[in-house]
Amino acid sequence: MRKILRKEIKKEDNNKLVKVILKDIFHLSKKEISRLKFIEDGILLNNKKAFINEIVKEGDELEIRFSETVVDDKEDIELDILYEDEDLIIINKPSGIVCHKSHGHLEDDLGSLVCKKCGLDKVRVIGRLDKDVSGLIVYAKSQPSAARLSKARSEKRFNKQYLAIIEGRLLKKADTLKYGIKKVEGSIKKEVDFNDDACETKYRVILETDIYSLLFVEIKTGKSHQIRAGFSALGYPLVGDNLYGGNLNRIKRPALHCASIQLFQPFTNELIKKDIALAKDMLRLIEE
Repeated sequence: MRKILRKEIKKEDNNKLVKVILKDIFHLSKKEISRLKFIEDGILLNNKKAFINEIVKEGDELEIRFSETVVDDKEDIELDILYEDEDLIIINKPSGIVCHKSHGHLEDDLGSLVCKKCGLDKVRVIGRLDKDVSGLIVYAKSQPSAARLSKARSEKRFNKQYLAIIEGRLLKKADTLKYGIKKVEGSIKKEVDFNDDACETKYRVILETDIYSLLFVEIKTGKSHQIRAGFSALGYPLVGDNLYGGNLNRIKRPALHCASIQLFQPFTNELIKKDIALAKDMLRLIEE
């Protein structure tokens, strides 16, 4: 889908350069402006091709058109769509599917399915989920949308909350954990360093039995395996998380589910909030 933005020049912006308007009004990065320069109709001033050093006048209309190739072949694919507009789509991701193309997953990743459903050749995941983790996930439909959502995420204006089932009972029923995450050479497993505070994980116990606890978890950072590795290092692995020592008797994947998300529409700044119920396999585990 091609993204098009328009702006009528106001009195206060009279005699400014096009590149200044692109930066200050459209909030484009230098890289985005550079890309537009090489698109034939990327920057239009009063419906004519414009250069970034041209001067605009009050009443002029400046239009920018981002390039995005569209695919004609749309397959009827069943996706659990929670929200969609021209810039982004929010999906309830099932466990067992990867978020984007990777080795061994060039056609069956969720991103490819979203592309086929929306008629796009590319979407960009904002804040990935591990293959076996379920729940809400966001895809941007264009590069400018992805840039704005990624920036919002770095500014803590893009937030997600999780439900997790761990083995055991925590002594503190609510706490904020701080630790670092390190790569383990030759493995996808991550190592926790409690002498570091790069990761911040906030949790609250919702329900507990003698052997399991259901947690509400919010991460202030977004490191890979942050929740899984963090609780395992404390001695409370997620149920079903074989990589970090979790028991596989009741569930065959990490009992982790992204249940809530809050973000701002990248161009209108409208607040978008979505919540979903616990995944069925995790719900069965609780009921048992």
